[in-house]
Amino acid sequence: KPRLLIVNSGAAHSTRSIVEQVRAAKDSLGRVFSRIGEIVEGGERCLGEGRDLGDLITENNNLLNKLPGVNNPHTDRIVQICSDYGVAAKITGAGGGGLITGD
Repeated sequence: KPRLLIVNSGAAHSTRSIVEQVRAAKDSLGRVFSRIGEIVEGGERCLGEGRDLGDLITENNNLLNKLPGVNNPHTDRIVQICSDYGVAAKITGAGGGGLITGD
C-alpha cells in the first residue's frame, strides 16, 4: 500500500546558492550523478510493479549528501528520525532545507 510522508524542515535555504555549488562541482561528481540516474530508473520500475522504494530512497539520500550544500545537520536529523521509525526519507528539491519526503 503506497504511503507518502512530507516534512517541512523549516530550515531557510537558498536554492540558487545550492544549485551554483553543485554546478561548480559537477565534473568531479559524475559517478554520483550516474548512480542517481540509475536509482530514478529503478524507482520508476518499482512504482510500476508496486514494489517498495525504501532502499532506493535511502541510497539516493546518501548520494545527495555527497553534493555540496545539499544537506545540513537539521535535515540529516529529520531523515534519521524517519529512519528510526522505519520510514525511508530523503531531501527533496535543491536540498539545504525545505522539504523531506519519505515512503
